[in-house]
Amino acid sequence: MNTRYLIGGLLLVACAVTTAFTLSRTAIQNVTFAEAKASGQTCQVYGALEKAGIQMEPSMKEVRFRLQEEKTGEILDVHYRHPTKTVNSNLPQASHVRAVGFYNSRIGTFEAEELFTKCPSKYESGGFKQSSVPSAR
Repeated sequence: MNTRYLIGGLLLVACAVTTAFTLSRTAIQNVTFAEAKASGQTCQVYGALEKAGIQMEPSMKEVRFRLQEEKTGEILDVHYRHPTKTVNSNLPQASHVRAVGFYNSRIGTFEAEELFTKCPSKYESGGFKQSSVPSAR
């Protein structure tokens, strides 16, 4: 009976160690533009989208744009291309973009593997219209 508990305990410890190791390797660092340029490793960057510079392919599987880091004002050129996934159609309306990828120092561009957009809220921009229906109190 004690051997069963010992084997069960060892299996639980092995599973916990494997899970911790796997999760630590999948954690992606959120870094500044300067840190992304220096590291060359997979990371994520976040910045305000410069809408005037969006260059999207008609297939919507490739796009180039620029992000501006809000704290430093630094500009980062971003390139996203995927053979099967299309770019979010709301990218031109987005206020900010989070890009996961790596900085390619050879061409001076952040090569994004994933994009996440943040669109401006209708409540933040004053676009929300208050209802004229009186509240029932």
